[in-house]
Amino acid sequence: MPDTQVERAADRAGMRVLTLFLADRAYTPRGELVSRKMPGSVITDVDAVRARVRQFLDDGSVTTADGTRRSVRARSILVHSDTPGSVTLGKAVRQEVESGGGRVVGAAELLA
Repeated sequence: MPDTQVERAADRAGMRVLTLFLADRAYTPRGELVSRKMPGSVITDVDAVRARVRQFLDDGSVTTADGTRRSVRARSILVHSDTPGSVTLGKAVRQEVESGGGRVVGAAELLA
């Protein structure tokens, strides 16, 4: 995750970091993930995931659980494999990336 102690420690150690935008998880206004114990923390609606990915690709932001926009400094998009409908959500993410002229590549290529 961006803006975490792990990211800062890796940066200090000279390690390359691949920060993530979590397309299927709700964010707090502080940029943290909403606890899975809270309603609406896991996003399974394909249209909602598409809209979130489109927003992230367009301006690098996410709409948080309270409706505000927050910048997300990430270079990769993730859908959790345990999210219901994850395969469908993953395909939707890929379609959004490609429809915007982007490519889906492996992490090694992003970090090169």
